[in-house]
Amino acid sequence: MEIVRGWKKALLAAAGGGIFALAVDLFYLPAGITTGGITGIAMLLRRGFGLPVGAVSLGLNVPLFALAFRFLGGRFAVRSLCGAGISYIACDALAFLEKSSAAAVLRSDPLLAALFGGMLMGGGLGLVFAAGATTGGIDIAAALVRRKRPGLSMGRLMLAGDLCIIAAGAAADGDIRGFMYGCVALYISSRAIDALLYGLDRGSAALVVTGRPEAVKAEIFRRLSRGVTELSAVGGYTGEGRTVLLCAVSLSQTAELTCAVRESDPGAFVILTEAREMVGRGFGDKK
Repeated sequence: MEIVRGWKKALLAAAGGGIFALAVDLFYLPAGITTGGITGIAMLLRRGFGLPVGAVSLGLNVPLFALAFRFLGGRFAVRSLCGAGISYIACDALAFLEKSSAAAVLRSDPLLAALFGGMLMGGGLGLVFAAGATTGGIDIAAALVRRKRPGLSMGRLMLAGDLCIIAAGAAADGDIRGFMYGCVALYISSRAIDALLYGLDRGSAALVVTGRPEAVKAEIFRRLSRGVTELSAVGGYTGEGRTVLLCAVSLSQTAELTCAVRESDPGAFVILTEAREMVGRGFGDKK
């Protein structure tokens, strides 16, 4: 069973690497859009010296793989090497796509390339991440920085690095629009990764502290047709018993939920948090 799972993950990583390469060769390179990470640095070197993106990316990753093996563990380093190897070999193997007729159209419409290239790149990276691999590069660097500064956000470190590389690409071209297109592609890519890894069934989880639980529940049932879980709680300051209602709703129902609570109990305290993925009755059951 473990071997079967390994083959499935390998195929998933290979598919993701191929899609990642397709985004680079068919969308980013023809439109002159710079992405973040090691791939973005390789794109800049390609413009200056005509070097292949895939081979340069792998070469730049070698010291990062060595550091990852030393400080982050062999398993993480091997997964990163596999994911990066598949992605970057595919980049050079599909380099002929840059001269295709489809790529010629995208040269004149970089915004279209940023939108669809971002979706493809995010989908490819999402598959690679879902397989337990990475493409190396800036995520390894961010993980190494967090070893020294654990209080720093991994996501913010990666975003800062990506933005610096995209800005360098725009500066090299002398065109601020390149930075804008790169930011659009980066945003679309990040959203695509989240959608693939965490699903599209996002919503809000509401915690309602109320002294009128029956009225609030009835109003939620009537207006939203959503289930409510009732929890018993004790106020930390007053020591009095209170009721906390837990309710999950879709994003489009968040405002309606707030109105329902306010109308049934104006003194209620409501906490709304984003729910990345909701699985179960009423939210796209997954088996």
